[in-house]
Amino acid sequence: MAGLVLWALVASAPAQQLELEPVLGGLQSPLYLTHAGDDRVFVVERGGTIRVASPAPPGGGLVLATEPFLDLSDRVLAGGERGLLGLAFHPDYQQNGRLFVYYTDLQGDSVLARFENVDPSSGVVPPSSFVEMLLVEQPFSNHNGGMLAFGPDGMLYVGLGDGGSGDDPLCAAQRGDTLLGKILRLDVDGGAESPPFYTVPPDNPFVGDPTVRDEVFLLGVRNPWRFSFDRLSGDLFVGDVGQDSREEISLVPLGTSGVNLGWKMLEGTLCRNQSGGCGGPLPPCGSSIYTPPILEYGHGEGFSVTGGYVYRGDALPGLAGRYLFGDFGSGRVWVAERSGGGWTRSERPQLRTPGLASFGEDAAGGLYLVSLGGEVFALRSGATPPPPPAVIGFTAERAEVGEEVPFLMLDLERSGDLGERIEARVRSVPTAGTATPGEDYEELEALAIWLPGAGGVRRVALSVIDDVRIENDEELEVRIESATGALVDPQRDRMTVRILDDDVPGECTPSLHVLCLLDSRFAVTARWRDFTDLDGPARTTPLTDDSGAFWFLDFRNIELVVKVLDGCAINGHFWVFMTGLTNLEVEGEVVDIAAAAGSPPVYSFSNPLGTGFQPILDTEAFAGCP
Repeated sequence: MAGLVLWALVASAPAQQLELEPVLGGLQSPLYLTHAGDDRVFVVERGGTIRVASPAPPGGGLVLATEPFLDLSDRVLAGGERGLLGLAFHPDYQQNGRLFVYYTDLQGDSVLARFENVDPSSGVVPPSSFVEMLLVEQPFSNHNGGMLAFGPDGMLYVGLGDGGSGDDPLCAAQRGDTLLGKILRLDVDGGAESPPFYTVPPDNPFVGDPTVRDEVFLLGVRNPWRFSFDRLSGDLFVGDVGQDSREEISLVPLGTSGVNLGWKMLEGTLCRNQSGGCGGPLPPCGSSIYTPPILEYGHGEGFSVTGGYVYRGDALPGLAGRYLFGDFGSGRVWVAERSGGGWTRSERPQLRTPGLASFGEDAAGGLYLVSLGGEVFALRSGATPPPPPAVIGFTAERAEVGEEVPFLMLDLERSGDLGERIEARVRSVPTAGTATPGEDYEELEALAIWLPGAGGVRRVALSVIDDVRIENDEELEVRIESATGALVDPQRDRMTVRILDDDVPGECTPSLHVLCLLDSRFAVTARWRDFTDLDGPARTTPLTDDSGAFWFLDFRNIELVVKVLDGCAINGHFWVFMTGLTNLEVEGEVVDIAAAAGSPPVYSFSNPLGTGFQPILDTEAFAGCP
């Protein structure tokens, strides 16, 4: 059996035959779906917009409104785990028009905000109704949480991650003086007219405890990405994303509060025995202070749990009372149910959804699956027989790209039957004697995916590396290596890419990867490699005529600063100064472009992996003064 299960699995026949029906497409990185108490559904897009969709009469399907319901893109920092992450409508939205959002602001911090729609039936919310309720400093870029949900008590529950990095270095999940690593419980009706526009319910579990913030409902979570309340029982189900080993689902029964789910002392039921940054030792793993999960699985089955819902709709009676959840990484979906004193789960392969960002619920209790790739699927009854395979291939035989262009998008198209999921593996292949991987382009290995019901074009990106060498145009091939669910057209299974050299003898041309200094005489380039063997060309940030900087993964995190000075009047040389704030492997060159066309002098520098970058001060780096 792949992976690890806390509760034994049962090999019983499925309680309900299920399938997915595509109902929305063309969305931009959707992360969540919910309702406002009427027949509409609302989809949260990571970039900062909320889209609204209405039923398409007569019965069946959804129609997406052209205009966004709410556009916060000018407030939101989006990408990776950041963005517009959560949405909840007030239980009395149809009367008061209030809705709540959770997003990453432009400084990288987490914000809970309220908006008010004067006409709740309107398809657009006035941005001017914005009210900031909570601002939580986010020390790292990941583990932002973001889930919002109203409980059966009418309180708003807010999920915050532990602040990010790895191993919770600040011990935020166990410290009571921070809201990070917690689920909060807020009364958004009390104090709704003045800052902070909420009050703390007096029955919150830590009210009166000076060591824990009053807003806290539960603690000990790493990144409670998605949680939900059972409509019938009021129980809270929490999906908490694990780190290296376990993904977990925890149950907080109605009437229970103040529980500690164990992170970072525990990952699921795995004892990690870590208390760094906590100001002292934590209770041991076996302590009754920690509440274990009801379900967990290992990273053989996935690596990022997506919490779901207990089904309480009417359309799928065989699913009633069962809990659906999945995994973002593997796309797997499981149905869980109580069994004896514990819980069991069974996978439903026909529901597998790549990039499963969230489940969603409509007002009638219908369930939806949201794919980060841009589509929403409704959970339906029945099973569709497998259709014949489709055919895929590149849309063109050849493409050209200048080496100054960072990415070339290559299109594959699907034709024929649309009923089956298709995965096509695409790889770059060097052509003898021409383009070289790692020097002229980054090796490409990508997966193009068409979900059931989706046709049209899928794109893969070939990363082109800019250099300063005068060379001939070069070529490589990109091939469809394999495909599942489709036939590969043998006439369209490969594409030739020609990389056009843009370098001018004696002149440096600045680009994303080339830094030009001292009146464009000197060209500086660098590459990096990290501890996971991920590598790539460094990206430039020009500073002055004689200096510039490089960054690797985040434009706000400068890794190297380079300066070339004219010391000809002092010692007859050009000088190279360099400093860095990195312990990654670095290799680079400073090239005197103007000194000798065709074979210019090169000053090479490097830094071994795991070693802090040693400053360079070379006052004899280049001769060749005028």
